[in-house]
Parts: sequence; structure tokens; C-alpha cells
Amino acid sequence: GIKNDVFHVVWQNFTIRQLAEEMARILEKPHLVRFEDKDGVFMSYHLSGEKLRKAGFRFAYSLESEVLFMREVFGCLRSIPQQKLE
Repeated sequence: GIKNDVFHVVWQNFTIRQLAEEMARILEKPHLVRFEDKDGVFMSYHLSGEKLRKAGFRFAYSLESEVLFMREVFGCLRSIPQQKLE
């Protein structure tokens, strides 16, 4: 069974660059992506969602639908007047 089991809820692994490029593609704004390779070590890790999928889990949303949703939400936030916090 799956009781007391641990699952990684991950659809796909992306590097930061891949995610930025995919978001720019979805938003049809490739000019927004500028990536500079810097010297140094970038820590990264990989997770697998295979165990979760084998248990029957299916994602209800795609990366594309969520990027478009974020664009809608942030677009709405820009139209709300900013209030000064005192």
C-alpha cells in the first residue's frame, strides 16, 4: 500500500535555464531569456515521480497552463493600486 510512504510530486526535472526558456516559449517572449554562464559550482539534484505515477497519480495541470495562469494573476496584480505601508 501507500500508507506511510514517501512520494516525490514531480512531473519533470528542469535546469533553471531550461525552465526560463520554456516559460519564454510559452509566453511567446524569447527575448526575455538571457542566461550567463558563471564560473562556480551550481548544486543541483534530480527527483523521480515514477513511483507516484505507478501508484496511479496523474497531474491535473501542465507547466504551460500554470505559466499562463501566473501571467493572468500577475497581470491582475499590476492593476491593483499599491498602498504605502506605514
